[in-house]
Amino acid sequence: RNGTIKSFQKISSTQGNFGGILDDYDNFGFSVSFVGDLDGDTIPDVVVGSYADDDGGTNRGAIWILYLNSNGTVKSYSKISSTQGNFSGILDDGDYFGISLSSIGDLNGDGGFPDLVVGVWGDDDGGTNRGSAWILFRTPPPTSSTSSTSTTTTTTSTTTTTFPSFSFSLF
Repeated sequence: RNGTIKSFQKISSTQGNFGGILDDYDNFGFSVSFVGDLDGDTIPDVVVGSYADDDGGTNRGAIWILYLNSNGTVKSYSKISSTQGNFSGILDDGDYFGISLSSIGDLNGDGGFPDLVVGVWGDDDGGTNRGSAWILFRTPPPTSSTSSTSTTTTTTSTTTTTFPSFSFSLF
């Protein structure tokens, strides 16, 4: 029948060939965004938020870039958090980096590598839980099919002081 599910592939800490380490309550998969073909293999890739990841402190958050195979399993991945992925932005406990995310195309015009915007719902710049959005300018993706890679990023923070809980949902 048209519109029904033909097949499926789950990606988790135990399925889909995903080798990343997920701890209890990391909330991997709370946000997901299509980002196009990042590694040049003609297969779409995705970014997955894990907003309660504890790298560097409690609930600081992380995002995972998943380079996919045509069957939906993970070919390789990169993690970006306060301790991985060459991310030098300051994340504090309870920031929830990755609670929302989206590809924003090649914002800085560096050759077609999609950049990302990541919501940080609990950021306290200017007051309690004001929130922020980080623009992540990405370097070229890995070209090998190793099980773990790192992607270098440069960061810029944008915050607001008008609305509480800024950046809860990005489209």
